[in-house]
Amino acid sequence: MGLGMIDVAAVVDRATPGVVRAFVGEWIVRSSLGETGRANSCAPIGDPGRAVAAAVDMVETWYDECDRPVMFQLFDDTDIDVRRELDRRGYRTGAVTDVLASALDDLRVSHVPIEAEVNETMPELLREQLGSARADEMRSTRQPCWYAVALIDGEPAGAGLAIADDDLVGVFAMRTRPDREGLGAGSAVLGALVDEGRRRGATTAWLQVERRNDRAGDWYRRLGFTRISGYRYRVR
Repeated sequence: MGLGMIDVAAVVDRATPGVVRAFVGEWIVRSSLGETGRANSCAPIGDPGRAVAAAVDMVETWYDECDRPVMFQLFDDTDIDVRRELDRRGYRTGAVTDVLASALDDLRVSHVPIEAEVNETMPELLREQLGSARADEMRSTRQPCWYAVALIDGEPAGAGLAIADDDLVGVFAMRTRPDREGLGAGSAVLGALVDEGRRRGATTAWLQVERRNDRAGDWYRRLGFTRISGYRYRVR
């Protein structure tokens, strides 16, 4: 799948679908125990089957009944009428998240002399750094997934998650122990995740990074990732 052919909103939704889902027409409404916006927001994709204002009313009612904040995930190509309706209602604007992607053959991941293990069980390091609710949220995916752990001196130094979707591999939850930063653990984890993705038939890697996280964004771009889309949250 070429980078320009990726249905970004749909791929992001399939990766982190939330624990509870509902629909307003084609709009997807999601809720989860954790705090990740992707799994606790409405993705107003497609036709809601009614006027935009009425659809927003239904979304607000659904979240109110769930006792959750009302949040919309607006991608670059979200209908302007949705944006205007949320503006009219005074929704706050959240941080921008960029969606980056690269063909696996174009990635410049350094192969570092650090052992990295791949398995399908969430490593304790990742659970500790994510917290139990966020970890459970990440495991809500219905797609095939796997984890990688980098070992330095025999101890876990970094970890990450990959989620497969046809010939795409999404990279999530990249974490490095603070006392092991700068030693190559992140490169070892990323290399192991995408190598396993290639083995499973993936040709393209993608990930999400908040724009304000300059350090991570710059690192991914140096590796060959480029922006293909993005989104921001609007919160009531």
